[in-house]
Amino acid sequence: MSLSALVNFRIKHLDKMQAIMLSREIEGACYEATDDPRFCVGLIPLNAMNFDEITLYFVRQNLELDNCDLLVEVDSSAVTEINLPTIVNQFLKHIDCQISLKVR
Repeated sequence: MSLSALVNFRIKHLDKMQAIMLSREIEGACYEATDDPRFCVGLIPLNAMNFDEITLYFVRQNLELDNCDLLVEVDSSAVTEINLPTIVNQFLKHIDCQISLKVR
C-alpha cells in the first residue's frame, strides 16, 4: 500500500520570541510548548507557497541544522511505501537537514 505523507519543517528549540515571530512571518506555521518551559517546537507545512519564507526564517534566525528536521508523518502502520512530494528533494538542496519519520 502506498501513501502520501504530510511533511513539516520542524524547529526543535525556539525561544518564545522566535516562536512568536515564526507564527507571524510564515502562514500556516505554529508552535507548541515543550517539557522545558524556555523552549517551543515550531512546525511549518512544507509546500511551494512557503518554501522561500522557511529559508529566509532559517537564515535570519541563524538556526543550526541540528536543531531542525523535516518531519514526515503518516497515519497508518500498515503502510509499505511512502511517497514524498518532490518539494522535499528541492528543499534539501537549500537546507540539508535530517528527515524524521513519525507513524501514528
